[in-house]
This record gives sequence, structure tokens and C-alpha cells, in this order.
Amino acid sequence: MKHRRRPVNPFGPGRSIYRAGTGWMAYMRPSHGVMRRHRCATYDEARLWLDAQEKDLPPLTHAQYAEAQSACSLLPQGVSLVEAARAWLASVRTAESVSMEEALRVFKEERSAFLRPSTVTFYMSVLTRFAASAGVDRMVSGIRPEDVSAFVADAKPSTRNALLRHLGGFFSWSVKRGWALENPCKKVEMARNVEAPRGVLSPKEAASLLHAAEKCAPGVVAPLAIQLFAGVRPAEIVRLPDDAVANGYVTLAGAVTKTADARTVPIRDNLSAWLAAYPYRKVSPSVLRNGTEKARKAAGLADWPKDCLRHSFATYAYERDKNAAAVAADMGHAGTDVFFRHYRALAKPGDGKEFFALLPCAKSVQKVSQNGSNGPKRPNAPKAKRMKKP
Repeated sequence: MKHRRRPVNPFGPGRSIYRAGTGWMAYMRPSHGVMRRHRCATYDEARLWLDAQEKDLPPLTHAQYAEAQSACSLLPQGVSLVEAARAWLASVRTAESVSMEEALRVFKEERSAFLRPSTVTFYMSVLTRFAASAGVDRMVSGIRPEDVSAFVADAKPSTRNALLRHLGGFFSWSVKRGWALENPCKKVEMARNVEAPRGVLSPKEAASLLHAAEKCAPGVVAPLAIQLFAGVRPAEIVRLPDDAVANGYVTLAGAVTKTADARTVPIRDNLSAWLAAYPYRKVSPSVLRNGTEKARKAAGLADWPKDCLRHSFATYAYERDKNAAAVAADMGHAGTDVFFRHYRALAKPGDGKEFFALLPCAKSVQKVSQNGSNGPKRPNAPKAKRMKKP
């Protein structure tokens, strides 16, 4: 005759002990595993076995289990004990936090040590506006997802996502310092934003720009070529020293790059030809801006998308080589997400090969071959006249 199983002492979902004949049976079915049973001679032995099976969590005593049941009865429906515990920790940790005003001051000091001043300025403009909206005297640990949602509510999708990324960086930093338990931005949804591909120059437009610069602004030919064929930012090219373009690479030190992370970009064959005809010399921002504008107008390029030279490099390098990781590394990105989200534009098959085959005009190449060097030939010093003997 089979014995009827009678639950004696439940130990939570999937755990129980019941009588089995003259002994006791410990039963356990974890949510992430298979059912396990163990026959024991006494109830205490069954309870010890059941407690020993919980490898991830410490076993609860009878008093703790009864207390947990009482706590659950006090909570509103749908609120778990874990959520209640986190809320309690947040209230306790508030005293250990600092005000938004103090946190922004420390954040600015730390970030100024390795970020470009313009990047720090943009970060602080976003954070200062948020602090004014949420309250500069509020503790960082007291900021809630509702505060973040209210701040980004009226922003356009692209602006909303940018604000959330900058605020999220600040609050992740605050969590690491122990000033907040969690990042409130993680509970605010990003906007669905289908961004149009970035504007690029066609291979013919790029050729027109460079050949026009050869005629009307030769001093910016090398900087333009480096932006087009190495993906260097305009703000980086004006900080790039003369000796950084050598030995087959464009070497960008941390003091040059936007993110303060050094990188090297290989000089492709056509860029090498441009640099042989027009050796690179560092230019000031005004010289680069005025020379680029003069070449653009001479080439008849009325449409000039933002950062189109860098975007053109990314687009055509990917179309030719189909290596997103290499292109992202050349552009200074940690991964390919930013590349696919912002920089890749649609290009027709063969555009990449045509783009990286652009060369300086024949006269420039001929001049280099005649001089036998990478620079203009210096005139010989005048010979001293011989004095006639009296």
C-alpha cells in the first residue's frame, strides 16, 4: 500500500518535506534545475539535507522564513521583498551620498584630467541643466527615473538619446563612487530614432575638391587628403604635429585625439602619393577653415554635409574592404556600434576602389619626380664671383 504524501513544512516554492512510510522525504525542484529527492530517517535530517542543497543562497531559519512571510503580507501586491530591501538601502545610503552640486564639481575635476575641454564643456552643460531641473541640493542617490524622464520628455528622439547617454555616464560614475545605488537612466527608454546615413562626398566630388585645392589652396591639400583617406577629424588635424605623419602611419597621440586615446592609421597608397606631392605641415584652424572653403567653392560643391570628409573615409573604406572592425579602429572607436549607427553611408559597389584610387594631378607628381624629394626643390645658393687679378 502506497503512503499518502502529506506536506509537513514547506520551505518556499519548490521545496518541501513530507512523511514517506516510517521515514521522511525531502523534495526540491529549483526553478533552474531538475527535481531532487532524498529519503531520510528523521525530520531533522531531511531539513538539513534540504538546506544544504541551496548553493547560491544561505539557508533560512524557521524564524527568518516566518518573518519573510510576515513582510510579504505587509507589501502591496506586485512588490517583492528584493524591491523593498533595495528601497530601504536607498534610504539608508542617502546619508552617504552628496548633493548634485558637489558631485558635478568632482565629476568636472576628474574628467578634465583626460577629456578635451570642449567635451567636458558639453558634458557639464547637460548636467548643469539637469541639476537645475531636478534640484542642485538634492542628493545624487535621491534622483529617480521620473526626474530623468521629465528632463528628456520634450526633446527630439536624437536629442533625447544623446541626453540619456550623457546623464547615464554621470550616474554610472556616481554608482562607482558609492553615491548612488543604481543608474536611474537605465529605467528610461531610449527613443526609437531611425537616423539617415551621414552625408558623404562622391568619389568625383572628392577629386574635384582636392584638385581645386591644388590650384587655389595648396597649403591645405595634405590636411584635406589626411581627412579624406585616413578619417582624421578636423579638430585633430589642427593639433597634429609635422612628425606625426611618417613611416607609413598617421600617429595620433592622446593630446591630439578627441577622446584622449592614442591611435595609428595606416597611410594607404593613394594618400602616400598625395603626401609625396604635398608634404604635410601643421596648419592653424583659420588656415584650414579658409582654405577648405576656398577649395569647396572652386570645386562647385554647394552641398557640404557636416564632417563629410571623415564620413566619406568610413563609407568607402568599408565598401572596399568589408572590415568594419578595422575601419572602426582607424576612426578611434572602441567597437563597431558607433560606426554602423553614425558613420556608414550607402555606397555603390566599386565606389571604394574608385575613391582610394584618387591621385594628385600629373603636374604635381612630375614636379616631385623632378625634385627627387617630398618637398619643393630649394634654389641653389648663388656662387661667389671670382675676383679678377689686377
